[in-house]
Amino acid sequence: MKKLYFALAFVLIFFGLVGALYEPGGQMAGSDEGDVRITGQEDPMMNSPGTGTKMALQKGEYTNEMGQTMRIQQEANQIRLQVGEHVANCENCNLTQEMIGNRTRIHAQMSNGNQAEIKVMPNVASEVAIERLRMNRCENCSIDLKEVGKGNATKMAYEVKTEAQARVLGIFKTKVDAQVEVDAETGEVIRTRKPWWAVLQDSE
Repeated sequence: MKKLYFALAFVLIFFGLVGALYEPGGQMAGSDEGDVRITGQEDPMMNSPGTGTKMALQKGEYTNEMGQTMRIQQEANQIRLQVGEHVANCENCNLTQEMIGNRTRIHAQMSNGNQAEIKVMPNVASEVAIERLRMNRCENCSIDLKEVGKGNATKMAYEVKTEAQARVLGIFKTKVDAQVEVDAETGEVIRTRKPWWAVLQDSE
């Protein structure tokens, strides 16, 4: 029985000494942070969002996070971002790309010093505008990616311009110039512009 108590006491003393040598988190007491790494434990920053390879925007075809093929074209100070048949033009934009595996993210450096991620693609911006303007399709649409707002409220947005079916004072049928701004990060409608007297209706 005495031998059993002696063995238990020895084990407790041994583990007490080992525990005193190490701090929580796997670092040896008295060592500088980062000197000791736990073997076999992956660095959590390796796969976290925003830790891919960042570079200046390059021309070519890439796969976005939705698995869609997006084409990037550049000419002088004009950048064209295309998904399917939908093309957005971005003039004097400071865009960069981030490669995470085989997927690509697009970021914009805005004039207020903040960064915005272009999560919404031109095809989605077009669909949002069509829904807001109660259209079946967006014919002769132009899509521009640009800054909107001021100061800390500055955002990157798609400006979708088109002709929408409307009625003058709700009576006479006509077409009017309409514009929808779609947040490039969230896909939300920021603003809709049309003549005050025009009542938008479903296009035929």
